[in-house]
Amino acid sequence: MKKIILITATILSCLTLNAQIVLENTYSNASSYFNGNRLDLIKLSTSGFVYVVWDRTNMQLMFYHLNHSLYKTISVPTQTNQNFTLRYISETLFDTDSTNIEYMVNAYNPCYVKIYNENGTIILSIDSAQVSTWVAGDINYMREPIVTTNQGTKMIVDLKNGTTKVYSLPGILVTDCCCDSLFGGKSEIYFNNNGFLGNNYPNPTTNYTRIDYSLPNGINQGEVIFYNSQGIEVKRFKVSTAFDHLRISTFDLPIGIYFYELQTSQGIIGDKKMIKIQ
Repeated sequence: MKKIILITATILSCLTLNAQIVLENTYSNASSYFNGNRLDLIKLSTSGFVYVVWDRTNMQLMFYHLNHSLYKTISVPTQTNQNFTLRYISETLFDTDSTNIEYMVNAYNPCYVKIYNENGTIILSIDSAQVSTWVAGDINYMREPIVTTNQGTKMIVDLKNGTTKVYSLPGILVTDCCCDSLFGGKSEIYFNNNGFLGNNYPNPTTNYTRIDYSLPNGINQGEVIFYNSQGIEVKRFKVSTAFDHLRISTFDLPIGIYFYELQTSQGIIGDKKMIKIQ
């Protein structure tokens, strides 16, 4: 018995020693505090998770594997307006060639929107335009410039003359607020035929929140079910292929942590957490 206890204690000791925080790598050119550069971890549809460094000083995007080895460097063309941000990055959103990377440049005063291929070719250029995320009134609804719907992916662009244009994109972008990329938008996430349940936003939420979803191929209906921290069901909503998101009121929920899932005849899709405040 003493031998068993001793062996168990030894194993636990080894596990404790192994369960330590380890510094993997240091990037010398990615600190936003000093030079406006930035490092982020994003997910691409073909390459999967990658680290990407936006080196604004040298106008370069550098992509690293998860083992931190460099596998691609892209030169960003010099902009006529230096007051700009990089927005979306993608392998298949703006065209269907997954061997190349594309990204969006959004400039301000004067404003314009340009989408580039990794070789510097302009895919789309719109003068006096912005792609912006904004909150509508007091309902905490955030408009995303690019949204994948059940009728394709749409891009909304606001023009300075007061008009708004809607573009149809060839690829797919599933918005997920836990995967914000350095480009001020959402990083690209692989979208398949097995269904999808997104993280609610805003999160934490107060009175209203939105959840993006898609049903598996051949499934027309499902239910999004909410549980409190004790596992007790508190809300249930029917969903269908007629829509791609669910907007709900959380006004009647007490402050706390909740969990929700999408249930279909093929089983449960996703397991997400929502925080209610105020």
